[in-house]
Amino acid sequence: MKTVYENPWFKVLQENQYHFIKEQGSNNGAIIIAKLNDLFLFVRVFRQAHQSYIIELPRGYGEINETSVMAAIREFQEETGYIGAV
Repeated sequence: MKTVYENPWFKVLQENQYHFIKEQGSNNGAIIIAKLNDLFLFVRVFRQAHQSYIIELPRGYGEINETSVMAAIREFQEETGYIGAV
């Protein structure tokens, strides 16, 4: 794996054709792909770096002693207002 970009907050790593973001101090997180019937749920989030709203999947970092599944359920509720279950 090689580093293709790095700053004080994160680095972008490349392994073959795949790219990954590794953030300082993060060791756990989740992205949630929620589907009901034939519809997927996205959130509209303002991103300072783009100075605009971006449509993306609900996601976030885990807290200390929180599993990825617990983080996914919590982040889903925080970002959408819906209560999720596995």
